Amino acid sequence: MAEPWYALHVRPRFENCVQMHLEAKGYDVFLPTFVSTRRWSDRVKTVSLPLFPSYLFCRFDTCSRLPILVTPGVHSIVGVGRAPAPVDQEEISG
Repeated sequence: MAEPWYALHVRPRFENCVQMHLEAKGYDVFLPTFVSTRRWSDRVKTVSLPLFPSYLFCRFDTCSRLPILVTPGVHSIVGVGRAPAPVDQEEISG
């Protein structure tokens, strides 16, 4: 069985950077995004923004979580106290 998903609290506006670092380490990462149209004085641009700012989801074994925590931009693993709390697979799928 695959490892459960965990939510990671990351540095603000570093979601894509952390995603690239974790994928380079071989982890399965999920960063839900939405498309937004932004207007500046000289142009209109369509940008992809994270659905949950400062958070992304990663699948890993909690016994070996040190490589996750030392990734640049990662603040912590979301959980109760010191124990990481897994996210239901249905929440990620749906």
